[in-house]
Amino acid sequence: MDFPRYVFTSPGPEKIKEGSYGTRLVSDQDEFDSAIKAGFFETMPEAVESTKDKPKSTEIKKADPEADPNPEPEAPKRGRPRSA
Repeated sequence: MDFPRYVFTSPGPEKIKEGSYGTRLVSDQDEFDSAIKAGFFETMPEAVESTKDKPKSTEIKKADPEADPNPEPEAPKRGRPRSA
């Protein structure tokens, strides 16, 4: 195996038709092995495929009914700070 080389994860910041992926550059076999153990893949298609069957979060967070929808910004304090 030649180094340096990229390993891939998904999802990530790079968008493609099939999904998204991210990369990390590894310099040697030890870094490669560590990245694979951390969830990276040797190829981009493997990484993207690994997330295809995972359900996407569809949970909608409910707003706190007691929270003020238009909170007033806190007024800046005037004067010098008190010394302790």
